Order: sequence, then structure tokens, then C-alpha cells
Amino acid sequence: MSKPSRREHIATFYNKVRHHAFSLYEKNEDPDETLSYIIDRYKLIPTLRAGISAEILAYHEYREEMMLEPLLDAGVKADLTGIKKGVPTNFDVTTNLAYKDIEDYKDIIIKRGKQYEIILVKNGNFEFIPLKFPLCKGCGNFSHYVLFMSEPQSEVFWHASTTQVLIEYCPVCYEFREIEYFSYLINSMNILSRELYGDQMYPETERPQSEIEEIMINEAISIVQFIEKSTGKLLSALSEGDYIMTDPRTGAGYHGGRIYWTHPLANTYINDTIDYSY
Repeated sequence: MSKPSRREHIATFYNKVRHHAFSLYEKNEDPDETLSYIIDRYKLIPTLRAGISAEILAYHEYREEMMLEPLLDAGVKADLTGIKKGVPTNFDVTTNLAYKDIEDYKDIIIKRGKQYEIILVKNGNFEFIPLKFPLCKGCGNFSHYVLFMSEPQSEVFWHASTTQVLIEYCPVCYEFREIEYFSYLINSMNILSRELYGDQMYPETERPQSEIEEIMINEAISIVQFIEKSTGKLLSALSEGDYIMTDPRTGAGYHGGRIYWTHPLANTYINDTIDYSY
């Protein structure tokens, strides 16, 4: 049995465990056998157990397809490296995106000029999340692509947005840059929200709150995926123009964008509304 000594830093201990785990896997090529031995020998606490398990499982699942190799240097901010769709890519494996801050990757992405992706391992599934956020030309920090949809303004298309703009938003400089305009017919998120919550007034159409949230998120993701496919850009948020009330007593407020979906890695940088309108 082995465990970190009082003088051994937890990161040093974990790196030692990783070395041993990958070395053992290369010999037996069995993730279950490898993890069973490693977890038992080092008596890993739940967080470390989850971390090493995710790395080994991701490596086992994609090592041949992506020609993966483990990275054992903590300075590269990645666990695995390989080739994805012909592009050299580093992969950071995690079981919880809440602990990932995209700004931690900025300097190393610029320095190494290499594509980075996060592999989220959850319930036996693997989700690849590319770190393709644009860099602000003003301050050099990560900025974000946000799709802003206009409010429905036609009696014919009262339920849909007919004009949209892709904007680049920097939460540090607090500036918006218009990238591309569209004239798609996209169902209004504002209207959908009002209809769903309007149904709550009647027992026969009332839904659980979780069901309403799921409907809204699914609709938003559908729009996001459509725009990402047509532009090739990674969206950080979906918004729609609305009157944002700041004081219900007086009706004071402003015209801005109400956020309906946020990329899980951009939650820290994008609020519920944005001060943008057109």
C-alpha cells in the first residue's frame, strides 16, 4: 500500500500514480485490471480515483483511433496528446467542467500553437469540447462568439426571429464586435418561454419546472448547432433581444440581449443578459 507522505504534495503524488497507471496499462491493455490494482494499492480518495479512472478509460477508448500518448509533464496542461481529424491535438481529461477555467489554457495555446480539447468523462460517455474561443484583439484574453437574435417584429412571423448577428464579445474589454449577419427564420426563444410559462396558469397544461427547462435548452442547443455548422465557429452563448427590466415598480430597464444558453466553459464570463442590441 502507498499513500502520499505528509511532505509529499498531492500533485506530486498524483503524477506518480499516473506514471504507474499508464505503465501498467501498456503491459496488460486492460483498463479494469489496471484501475482495480492502482486504486487498491494507493488507496485513492474519490477525487483522485475519478481523475485517474477518466484518463485511463479515455486513453483505452481512443488511443488507436487518435494515436494517443499520455503526457506526463504537468506543465503542458493536458493529459493526452494525439491526432484528431489530421490535426495534432492535446487533450485534458476531466469528470467535472466546473473546475476548468478557459483562461488557464490561453498562454499555453498561444505558446505551443496546438489545438486543445477537453474530454468530459461522465457515466461512461465521452464528450469532446474544443477550446476554440477567439482571442480578443484588444486585450489578448479569450473573447466569445454570441448569436444575437432580433425580436419578432412582423405580424406574419410573430413567432420567429428573422434577422440575427454573430457578435464577438470580450468580457474584459466589455466590447462587442459584429462578425456576420443572417436572415434565417428561427423560432423565438422569448415567445417559447412566454408560451411555456403561460401554460403554467392552467392545471391541464401545467408542466414540471424541469420539463420546461429541458424544452428551452433543447431548442437553444438546436439553434446553436445550426449556426455552428454554418459558420464553423464555436458559440459561447445564444441570446435574443428583449426589454430587460431593472425596476419592476417603475418599469425602468433597457433593450439588450437575454441569454438562453451558455457554453459550459463560458458560464463564468457571460451573465444572464448582455448590454447589446440592434
